[in-house]
Amino acid sequence: LSLHNSIFDLLQEGSDLRSSGSIGGNDNTVNIHQAGSGHRITGGQGGYDAAGFTIEGNGNSLEISQFGADHSAVSNQFGDGNSATISQYGS
Repeated sequence: LSLHNSIFDLLQEGSDLRSSGSIGGNDNTVNIHQAGSGHRITGGQGGYDAAGFTIEGNGNSLEISQFGADHSAVSNQFGDGNSATISQYGS
């Protein structure tokens, strides 16, 4: 997915949640919120690589919030002026 000046929101509720993805472009905002237990932001087939959520471009921001127990999140960013925040809140 290649976007510019866009907002992408993902909300998941439940247990054993998995998510991965990528976005390219400039000045985008990505928000991922997971509630429940067993959350994973992973990548690749079967979730065995460390790709997680990947952003490529400039001036992008990523926020991952995980609520519950047993969290894991990976992010890779390529470009200039990008930011990432990963927050995990236990039960």
